[in-house]
Amino acid sequence: MAEGFTFGGGPLSEDKYLGDWLKWEEDGRYSVSTQYNMTSATTKDFASGTILKTDGSGGVTEVSGGTGTVLGILRDPVRVRSGESVPVSMIVRVAIIDMRGIRWSSAGYANEGAAQTAILTGLPTLLVAKKG
Repeated sequence: MAEGFTFGGGPLSEDKYLGDWLKWEEDGRYSVSTQYNMTSATTKDFASGTILKTDGSGGVTEVSGGTGTVLGILRDPVRVRSGESVPVSMIVRVAIIDMRGIRWSSAGYANEGAAQTAILTGLPTLLVAKKG
């Protein structure tokens, strides 16, 4: 008999993947890459779709409490250990995203609309796909 999501007791939920939220992006030759250091006070795994803000010292960290200016959305998962700085590149280009795959609740936004507004205000080159 099947257990969980898959036969053999597979997981009932998974982390978000790039294809869950990034639906289209402009060709790489039209982009600008900026280097940042990602920081965390504790050892933490950041999943794809994590909303990022500046940490105040030239680095980036995840948005928490729904506050801060959105600087980008994490494309690939990253593990940051306590006290460590992990270099990440933020690629600036036109993209279409689907809010259903963005980790807005973990960023502390009250609802998807609030997260969408913050993302569109901070990242004007993103086009957000309507919830379908």
